[in-house]
Amino acid sequence: MEREYSKFAPYYHYIGKARGHFQAQQRFLDDILNNEDFSDVLDASCGTGDVLDGLSKMFPLKNFYGSDISKSLLNRAYDQPYLDEDNIKLSDWEQLSVFFPQSRMDFIYILGNSIAHSNSIDKLEKVFSEVSKLLKIDGLFVFDIRPWDKNIKEESFNEPYKNKYIDIANDQVCFSYKTNYYYKYKRHQLQHIIKDKEENKIIINFSFLDISEFAIIDILEKNNFYSIEIRKDFNKYPFITFLAKKCS
Repeated sequence: MEREYSKFAPYYHYIGKARGHFQAQQRFLDDILNNEDFSDVLDASCGTGDVLDGLSKMFPLKNFYGSDISKSLLNRAYDQPYLDEDNIKLSDWEQLSVFFPQSRMDFIYILGNSIAHSNSIDKLEKVFSEVSKLLKIDGLFVFDIRPWDKNIKEESFNEPYKNKYIDIANDQVCFSYKTNYYYKYKRHQLQHIIKDKEENKIIINFSFLDISEFAIIDILEKNNFYSIEIRKDFNKYPFITFLAKKCS
């Protein structure tokens, strides 16, 4: 996966901003942070740090931490103006408790359908276990998954399916991209095709776990989570979100 993200990294910030990903996530998280008394917050899939940096500016008294599996993406996160570089760690989800203090975090989130990158149900269980180790008692865990049928049929979230290219151009970059969807090996597959200004094509392939909401709830309960809530308010946030608290 790191190889694919290394190809994606130069375009990740611009695509996320153009499609409204960062803005949607930030609004969603802002609503949570404004209604909870959290001190320590971990974005466990912070990518280039755009969302985390925005939240750090909005909530300067909170301690924000970031982690991502991709070194290529984190290279940009380290340069974000409102983030403490020492709080940003390169880490696989299965090793989060090695890099961050256990039972310290009030709130951990993994957004952008990132959690579905897990290679198997066993891997997903390990992710939930690591998150549980880091959270305080009653700490909040939030993550999302794509509503695949809705995304594909409605082309929601500005996803450029069906051979429709999106052009992104500003003072720094100029490129076009589209996304092909297909289902193979019991996993959802997205193929991003980027054309630079010289019309060179960069092909990036991502694979996502196909798992039911019921199976996710079962894994959460096995890993010491309770008060599990599923939200599908697509007018406010375009992915299916799960909210769960850590048991004592």
